[in-house]
Amino acid sequence: MLGAVQDFSWLGTHQILIKSTNGVLNVAADARGEDGLYRSVLSDPIMITIINPCLTSVVNGDEGIVIENLSVKINKSVLNVNYTGPTDSASVTYGNGYDRCGNLTYSWLNLTSLPFENEYFSYNSTVIDRQADTFW
Repeated sequence: MLGAVQDFSWLGTHQILIKSTNGVLNVAADARGEDGLYRSVLSDPIMITIINPCLTSVVNGDEGIVIENLSVKINKSVLNVNYTGPTDSASVTYGNGYDRCGNLTYSWLNLTSLPFENEYFSYNSTVIDRQADTFW
C-alpha cells in the first residue's frame, strides 16, 4: 500500500476459511482427478478483526516532543522556536506521520484539556507534505 488510505470499507470483523486441496495442478488430458487435483477440505471458520491504526494511535507516546519553559530575552518582543512534531504510535510503527495516516492536526490544550489561550502566545503547525510535521 502506498499513501494514506481513503477507503475504510475493509475495516471490521470478517470470517475467513482456508481451503486445502490435495494434488498438483495438471491440465493435461490424461491427468488424474480433476486437473490433477483431488478432494478439498475447508478449515473451521477463523474470525479476524482489521482495525485502522490511525484511529487508535497514541500521540506522543514516546514523549518525543518536549517543550521547555519559554522566555523572551530582555529587549525582545518575540521568540520563535521550531519543534519537530510529536510522534504517534502508528507513525512510529509504520511510517513518518503522513505516509499512512495523512495530515495530522494538532491543538494546544491546557492542563484541563481546554484550548490554550494566552494573548502573548500564538503558534502555527505546518504540515510538510510526506514528511513529519513541524511546529513553529
